[in-house]
Amino acid sequence: MSSPHSPVFEALLPTPLGPMVALASEAALKCLYFADQPHPPALSHLPASRLPALFLSSGSSPAARVLQATSRWLDSYFAGENPSASLVAVGSPASTVAQSVFSHLAAIPLGQTTTYQALAHEVEVSTGKPTSARGVASVLAHNPVLLLRPCHRVVASSGALSGYSGGVKRKRELLTLERTWAGLA
Repeated sequence: MSSPHSPVFEALLPTPLGPMVALASEAALKCLYFADQPHPPALSHLPASRLPALFLSSGSSPAARVLQATSRWLDSYFAGENPSASLVAVGSPASTVAQSVFSHLAAIPLGQTTTYQALAHEVEVSTGKPTSARGVASVLAHNPVLLLRPCHRVVASSGALSGYSGGVKRKRELLTLERTWAGLA
């Protein structure tokens, strides 16, 4: 079990859309974000020890296993295999609303999208708490684990692609890839 002061380990994981930084404790993935994104998640300020590639590939520590699972998930995702996010241990958000947002987000099928407003309505119905499209956008803007929590599948009511911390260009590329994999392109 990790404590709040457990060490955090970092690995740079290659993807076709650019390298991603993964931060993991001994219990769960804390962050997964594109290395060049302008505003990394708030957790990226944590002091992290970098894991040598050999340690990542053959390490048996709990943190190494989390990072290995993340690397395998990314490989599978970019191979178009639609892996389950449950293959990687990810910490739960603190708020009930954020938990609901991420739960509904996980239900959006590969290659499909929903709107911030529609997601807000689903969250409001499931939690009984008033939720706005802006509230959902705020939760998604602070999503520390991109791709595993597919916030790139949420678009404006107009259909416009906006508000992705990995960049709108990547959001477009991810949706194009997913639509191709799902046979929707």
